[in-house]
Amino acid sequence: MGKWTDKLYITHSEWVNIFGGKKNNENSETDFRRLPFYCCALSLQPFGTPVCTEDGTVFDLIYILPFIRKYGTNPVNGKPLKSDELIKLTFHKNSQDEYIDPVTFQVFTDHSHIVANKVSGHVYLAQTIEMLNARIKMWRDLITDEPFTRKDVITIQDPLHLQKQNMSTFHHLKHGLNDVVKEVKEKPMDTETALEMLKQTSTVESFVKPKRNPYNAAPYSKGRMAASLTSTSMPIVTVQEQALFDEEELMYTTIKTNSYVRLITNLGELNIELYSEKVPKTCYNFLMLLRSDYYKNVKFHRSIRNFMIQGGDPTGTGRGGESFWKKSFKDEFHDTLKHDSRGILSMANSGKDTNGSQL
Repeated sequence: MGKWTDKLYITHSEWVNIFGGKKNNENSETDFRRLPFYCCALSLQPFGTPVCTEDGTVFDLIYILPFIRKYGTNPVNGKPLKSDELIKLTFHKNSQDEYIDPVTFQVFTDHSHIVANKVSGHVYLAQTIEMLNARIKMWRDLITDEPFTRKDVITIQDPLHLQKQNMSTFHHLKHGLNDVVKEVKEKPMDTETALEMLKQTSTVESFVKPKRNPYNAAPYSKGRMAASLTSTSMPIVTVQEQALFDEEELMYTTIKTNSYVRLITNLGELNIELYSEKVPKTCYNFLMLLRSDYYKNVKFHRSIRNFMIQGGDPTGTGRGGESFWKKSFKDEFHDTLKHDSRGILSMANSGKDTNGSQL
């Protein structure tokens, strides 16, 4: 037969815990109310422009700035807080509008260990920083490539230590300091105004100086970042480098007029019109050689009666002569330009794409 456990007297533990001997204190775990990681600790609503403090408490910029200007304290713990101590955060989302790690694309949940890089402001999973930065001792931000240290890593959410997100302990809720939230809701502040206020009050210079793109920047990258990811023989590259157009090639697109040259010979002068807009590279080569006196005292080494004369070779053999770039360049053609009548000047070469200085 089983034992009868219903005693005919009150035990000590029952007397202490059930019948009024013990009272729950103000900070008991039974009063724990968790604030989601994507909510502002002041308005208790999802943030729009997230910023955080050194201890990882997240606020919405449009709410925390007026609160600091009025009270000068941290609304969570009541300690003094200045606006220049706020750190702007950058959360990343996927196509389903879920917050994710920008490197591994894992979705943030209530059980994720979430951290932020104080230098860049980007938010990652803690395991991403541990695997891709700490273990290989490569302390550079995974998106911006900015150098940082372990001390710059701020914990936004630690599932093993959630007391920071306990709304029951928030200073502004205990003391009823919610008038600022009501004022902002009645007179909403746009994000641009809040950011401008943050810039005016901040005394810390930006870590990253704005970099202006060169005038010949191409709308695509050099591809070195992708190559380093797919090939083990390539050095590691974590920043996209913008490709650059060749300055001369870019210059050719701006030429809209023809050029004119006077060629002086021992038998007279030749006035030449160059179609720079239609064959810009060929004309540029000819003009640069003229400017350097390359053709000075150079003979026409070949003359065929009633057909053509050929020159431009300093050696006078028909086998010499080089272009302005010291190498052959490709042929340039245009449908409206043909060598089919008298007085036409064209390049002379020994085959396809072998143009130099001869004409």
